[in-house]
Amino acid sequence: MSKELAQLIFPKIDKTPECYLEKFPPRRTPALRIAPSPTGNLHIGTIATALVNQLLAKSMGGIFYLRIEDTDKKREVEGSVDGIINGFAKFGIEFDEFAGKQSERTEIYHTFAKDLVARGHAYPCFCEGGQNYRGVICSNLTHGDIKTKIENGEPWCLRFNSGNIAGQRITWNDLVRGEMSLPAQENHFVILKSDGIPPYNFAHVVDDTLMRTSHVIRGEEWLPSTAEHIQIHAALFGRAPAWHYAHTSALCVIDEESGTKRKISKRKDTFAAADWFLAAGYPMDGIYEYIMTLYFPSFEKWRIENPLLPHTDFAVDFSKLGNQSLLFDFPKFEHICKNIIARMTKSEIREHVTKFGITNEKILQALEIDREGEKPRKDIAKLGEIPELFDYLITPPKSSLSPEEKSMIAQYTYKSFQTREEWFDDIKSYPFKPKDLTQAIRRVLTGRDNTPDLFAIKQILGTDEVKVRLKQYL
Repeated sequence: MSKELAQLIFPKIDKTPECYLEKFPPRRTPALRIAPSPTGNLHIGTIATALVNQLLAKSMGGIFYLRIEDTDKKREVEGSVDGIINGFAKFGIEFDEFAGKQSERTEIYHTFAKDLVARGHAYPCFCEGGQNYRGVICSNLTHGDIKTKIENGEPWCLRFNSGNIAGQRITWNDLVRGEMSLPAQENHFVILKSDGIPPYNFAHVVDDTLMRTSHVIRGEEWLPSTAEHIQIHAALFGRAPAWHYAHTSALCVIDEESGTKRKISKRKDTFAAADWFLAAGYPMDGIYEYIMTLYFPSFEKWRIENPLLPHTDFAVDFSKLGNQSLLFDFPKFEHICKNIIARMTKSEIREHVTKFGITNEKILQALEIDREGEKPRKDIAKLGEIPELFDYLITPPKSSLSPEEKSMIAQYTYKSFQTREEWFDDIKSYPFKPKDLTQAIRRVLTGRDNTPDLFAIKQILGTDEVKVRLKQYL
């Protein structure tokens, strides 16, 4: 009856699973993948997972490929596929292969589904039962009943027949969490929706088998359904999956309202969208460094010992992947970014800032101050804050001086000097503490209490502009 039923519900499928298994032979190298869903902006957590996959694939001499999991058509956002591909490119994530979209492989899924029906592991369901549905009605329908319902145009989904597995457990070795064990899923869960498209559980098993994936690195939210995935694989192929699972923790933040930890949310957090980091001008190396710090706990010690080496020199492997909570600490992240921007040479900072869209020559000159020295300034975390940080170079500030500062400025006569030493000797000739006078001049010229070297700022502004700004306090 099962073979006849399989032919009844899949009359156009004339291939067998063996056809596809032969078409996609085993690989000679490890294969890792990232498989995002096109449901909106590329998530920063997806970028993080992609980077980890890319580094691990490279460390094993394997390949890293991209697959688009677009089976949830209700949540799909138009243009998201191109957004994902372009987003990875912006972050420098490169792929050895592009496996396309799951929606393009319906015939393949139906082939494997037909095989499950033929062997009694799946059946059509015409009910509206939820995830706790256990096949009490449709699993007992006769061939005639099913044929009549199909001929009458009644919609159906395909459910997995879990069989008699009460009390059984599914075990596997997780490369992040060690030995894992979950109760076998007794629910007759859906493996093909009424539109003929499989949900993640079935598509993942078929795709990663045919694409010969060796390691599935994914978020901990998939842990509860791993038993379900292993059961589907066992029903299809009679054995456990050939790949290794590695479930990493989710990226979290401290909620401002409740003070409790929660996952980074696209709905609540603007920085959940990976593009936000690029728009703000955070250095790519800073993003990478912080991701390495989160996912590989030993990276921080390595970085302290190797402060100038590129992050790619850190030897990654699965034993170094941590299972700790991944709490996104913005002050720590920005500290890393400040160090990276501070280490940029004059030509590098000019190139980065110009590409970002900041082309004002005075600002570009100011960014070169104190650079390439022993103690470069570490006050810039992202390029997006540069225009405001140096706005006084373009627009004269409105400074509020104390009576003492006004008195010092009134007695100060500006002279143009070619060297810092000559200028400071002149400063010391006045009856004020040099520190107090220079600070008063700084506040007049910049409106700030803290700036790069004041002599260099004065040179950038030019003699005429300096005199104009000082004159308003005379």
